[in-house]
Amino acid sequence: MASALLARTEFPIYTIRALDENHFLVAGGGGSSKTGVPNAFEIYAVKWDEGNIKSSSLSYHDTGSQAVMNSAICSDGRNHKLAVGLDDDCQVFSIRYKVVAAKEDTKKESSTNDVRQRRTKQTDNKEEPVKNGPQKMVNFDIEKISKFQNSTKVSDHFQKVVKFSPDGNLLYTGSDNGILRCWMHQESKKIFEVSAHSSDIDDLAVSPSGKWVVTVSKDNLGIVWNAKTGKKHTKLNWPCKTKEQYRFRCCEFGCVEGNKNKYNLYTLNIPSRRAIKPIPCYIAKWDGTEFSAKIKKTGTEVLSALSVSDDGDYLGVGSISGSISVYISFSLQRLYHVQESHRIFITGVEFLPVSKSMRAVTGAHDFQLLSISPDHIVQIHKPHTGYYVRMETGLVIIVFGTILILAALVLLLDQLGLIS
Repeated sequence: MASALLARTEFPIYTIRALDENHFLVAGGGGSSKTGVPNAFEIYAVKWDEGNIKSSSLSYHDTGSQAVMNSAICSDGRNHKLAVGLDDDCQVFSIRYKVVAAKEDTKKESSTNDVRQRRTKQTDNKEEPVKNGPQKMVNFDIEKISKFQNSTKVSDHFQKVVKFSPDGNLLYTGSDNGILRCWMHQESKKIFEVSAHSSDIDDLAVSPSGKWVVTVSKDNLGIVWNAKTGKKHTKLNWPCKTKEQYRFRCCEFGCVEGNKNKYNLYTLNIPSRRAIKPIPCYIAKWDGTEFSAKIKKTGTEVLSALSVSDDGDYLGVGSISGSISVYISFSLQRLYHVQESHRIFITGVEFLPVSKSMRAVTGAHDFQLLSISPDHIVQIHKPHTGYYVRMETGLVIIVFGTILILAALVLLLDQLGLIS
């Protein structure tokens, strides 16, 4: 199994989003305290070179005195919409691809969108020179397209989580006061507001069908809502009967076998209280129709971050001790684990999409998981090539063994005269 340093930022990182298989965005900051630590989001390019992975910074956007604490991405395949939480404000940006000459001074300030385009930190990102033509590279235009405040008046409350609807037209926000809101973000128009929980909304998830939105909170509840009306549909009933109370920490929908019309909900569940003796945590898979659960113990490390791969096959999990794990979604079996990969708690994990062409370049790795932490570091995690060799060898042994057993059974039946 393998993990590697991919990038190091100037600010503590609180959220990460994949733009495509070659680009990702990280965001965070030092907050309003004047310590010299910037508040920003930054876009990186990823490039594979003879089995080695490298990254370079492409675009950098300063967010002033507010740190980016949460984010969401929606893509139409070419362009992206980014929503970020800045205290109680939610801002939405358009992120568009552009091709520029590599010699262009990308560090120049942009007066239209307040984006500082940096010259790449490594030259590895640049494309090969075109014969008799200038060298080209991919970059991004970033433009703020809308902004709204969750509370109608000045308050100490803040946005904790934001998600797009599958079509990108609606935004759902969850606040530290337990309120779920739905927005038509292009018009900064509120569709509905629900007092969903008595405490912080730690996470929310929108189903691939756009039918349901799920919220989880420190009040130990997980609730399924109608995504169009905000009407309560059902409560997630925790099936584990123990003395200890558990709360939902993270939630995320994932499609089944690549089918967007069939999906499961996945949650991380942690003890509601701290105890002297370590208490196990759980990962749960909920049927997307009846919301019945299958659960699996993950150990005593307290879990803090969850991501589901685009194809729904893998679950990425981070813990407050800095460890990273990957589980197979079907069986909830752990496939990959790095103990204390980061120095402090994990604030986010995100799978890079893996296409057939990318798999040919990366050496058939089935997943590429990115992890972040306030330690300013982005890591990439992927199964070692030897894993696939062992897995394929194991399958060959199983198939060969099955054939031998069947052949022996047929021979035995023949000797007993049971086969005519």
